[in-house]
Amino acid sequence: MQAIRDSIDAYGEKIKYKFLLTAALGAAPSNMENIEWDKVKDILDLMNIMSYDYNGVWSPDANHNSPLYEPASPAGWGGSLDASFTRLTQQYKVPPEKICVGVAFYGRSLLMKDMESCKLYSTEHLKKTDTITFAVDEGQPQYFNILLQKHKFTEMWDDTSKVPYLIGNPGKNRYTIRILRR
Repeated sequence: MQAIRDSIDAYGEKIKYKFLLTAALGAAPSNMENIEWDKVKDILDLMNIMSYDYNGVWSPDANHNSPLYEPASPAGWGGSLDASFTRLTQQYKVPPEKICVGVAFYGRSLLMKDMESCKLYSTEHLKKTDTITFAVDEGQPQYFNILLQKHKFTEMWDDTSKVPYLIGNPGKNRYTIRILRR
């Protein structure tokens, strides 16, 4: 990165232009641990933190993919935009003005075992997405497709994580919890 920074700065001086050097970086603690923040924070102009996909079909429970604040359930993988930003600014001393946060404008669906298990933080999901209701997006719908199908669900609000989500039974024997961020 330093070689790139030096090269674009030298070329920028020749043409009288200031180039920005940016990077998209994972927000999970395990991803952050692999970055030399003390060096990177001085080289990069902006850091785009991918603060989404904290949870999905791979998670032990039906949890949020892009929560603003930490979920109340200890079962999920955890993580939130707030926790990632706080870790960067306090633990790694990244200047806040260099941080851009990525927010998901799409959802993740989970097929649940039955309607009784169709609730936030349930561990009774089938580790599959709803590819019937959200076929065009392979079970991971874009925000506009969530709006088109929203009438098939009950809209809920998680006041701890500050995240909307949908619960419903949109298709025959397909109990779905829709974790979304808007």
